Amino acid sequence: MTIATAIESMNKAQARSFRKFIDSVIWNDKHEVKELDVSDSYGAAYVDITVGMKNDEGTLAESLCRDTYLFFIGKRGGIFQYVNSHQTYLKAYQVKPLGI
Repeated sequence: MTIATAIESMNKAQARSFRKFIDSVIWNDKHEVKELDVSDSYGAAYVDITVGMKNDEGTLAESLCRDTYLFFIGKRGGIFQYVNSHQTYLKAYQVKPLGI
């Protein structure tokens, strides 16, 4: 899925929060979105995104330097993650990657 098709599947508030997240993660020209999956979860957008360096396929950076983020964007644009089985609301730049 591309960023444009992901934004089309969201409402305006969710799309605004998703753009802020993308801007906070990809702040230079050296990184890009590798995998993106957005699905509906009872009105909230479930986002599963992997970000990595450009042209890292077939290198050690492919397995070591990619970050995977899992979070939800609510109907009104609020971003939240589950941390230690507790729902935590965050700003777009506070979303933490998985530690894998």
